[in-house]
Amino acid sequence: MASHWKNEVKKLRLRFARKQKNRVEFYQSLANGCVILSASHEFDDQPGPVRDAVLAYLRALRDPDSAARGRTAFTRLLQRSSRAA
Repeated sequence: MASHWKNEVKKLRLRFARKQKNRVEFYQSLANGCVILSASHEFDDQPGPVRDAVLAYLRALRDPDSAARGRTAFTRLLQRSSRAA
């Protein structure tokens, strides 16, 4: 009976290690991936104009006319960030 539990504990540890590895890879891909996804992750809990611009861009991507709206939102985001710098 004890060997059964040892095997189950080993399985759980392996499963946990895989999930941790996948989570780390996910966050690393955000850092090297889409700027908007990274910004949405970074600013989701910080109210302000940058968060509003990122949310506007993400909403625009879901609209049928997303290309024009996305360019507008991204341009505004760049303008706001250059003013803040």
